[in-house]
Amino acid sequence: MPANANWARWIHASVGKYLKTVAATIPVPVLVEGIDDRDDTFMESEDRVEIRVNGPFTKELSAGYHRLYVDVNVLVNSMMGGATKSAYTLDEILGVFHNAMDGAIAIYRFGTGPEDDADSLLGCITPRPGKNDFIRVLHFGQLNTTDRLKQGMVDARYVMYLNE
Repeated sequence: MPANANWARWIHASVGKYLKTVAATIPVPVLVEGIDDRDDTFMESEDRVEIRVNGPFTKELSAGYHRLYVDVNVLVNSMMGGATKSAYTLDEILGVFHNAMDGAIAIYRFGTGPEDDADSLLGCITPRPGKNDFIRVLHFGQLNTTDRLKQGMVDARYVMYLNE
C-alpha cells in the first residue's frame, strides 16, 4: 500500500501550528516556511523565528505498515542590542524551542478534504531514538561584521509509525 497523499500536509500543518503556539508564549514573530509570508513587520523584528518541516521520508516496512521520518528546524534570528538587550536573548529563545521539541508532537488531520478532520489524531511524531539522533541546538553566530544579527537553530529528527 503506498503512502497516504495527505501525510505531508497533515504533518506540516500540525508541526507548524504546534510551534507557532510555542512562539506565542515568548512572544516572538514566527513564520512557517512555504506557508507564511515574510512581510515587513516580520523582517524588521529584532527577534524572529522561521520553522521548516522536511518530510515525511517514508518506508513501507510491511504491508500497510509505514515508518515516517520527519526533520524539523527552527531558525532563530536575533539582533544584538548592546547594553539595552540581554546578550542571551538568542539562547533563551532557542531554549524554549529546544524544550518544546524534546518530546512527542501530535499530528492531526488538518484540512478541508474528505479524509480531513482536525479533531482526529493521526498519531505522534517522537524524537528518533538512535544514538546519533539528538535534538540539537546550533549557534551560527553573528552573520557578518556590519549587521548585528545573530542566528541559531534547533534541529530535531522525528519518527512515526502508521498502520494504514
